[in-house]
Amino acid sequence: MFNNRAESYEAFYFHEYMDNVMQCYFTVEGDSSTKYVYEYKYTRINWIIPKLMSILFPSMYRKQGQKWIDQLKSLWRDIMTRDEVLIIYDELVENCDRFARKGKTMPYTSANGHMFSQLSKEGEIGMRFSKEVQSKYLESLKTNYYESYGTVMKGYILIPDELLSDTDSLKDLLNESYDYVMSLEPK
Repeated sequence: MFNNRAESYEAFYFHEYMDNVMQCYFTVEGDSSTKYVYEYKYTRINWIIPKLMSILFPSMYRKQGQKWIDQLKSLWRDIMTRDEVLIIYDELVENCDRFARKGKTMPYTSANGHMFSQLSKEGEIGMRFSKEVQSKYLESLKTNYYESYGTVMKGYILIPDELLSDTDSLKDLLNESYDYVMSLEPK
């Protein structure tokens, strides 16, 4: 166990026509990062069409693996509480000396009259960037737009859970977000 989380996770999926197993492994790689590796195997295909499809279109079966990864990320999010993310957020902001955390119950940062990061009630961190940078990070971080109270926040991206353990990258992103709002007209 590390950080109160298992070092591996194994799931068995049983279906009328096929069974499969997914194994996930987590390896601590320093103080601020964890390596995640997964394997999945189809243990039984009991119907001719899926059997043919597994031979002819193996990439289709990789989509199932991605579905499991998404489920695992959801499980990880369920395990990580908002208070744990708040600690990460507070430490992150504390390590950036050009600005300070604001907000008692809904933490955020702002400068030049513009908010540029915030922590939602669900425990998700959003950061604000220009449209070009936002597009770049949506693709490279494989993330989505940030939502708060069910509304997509203009200019914000959702910081992926995997990045929460990488304090150096988070600090770089937050400083880049700060630099962006400092380039805007003051409010």
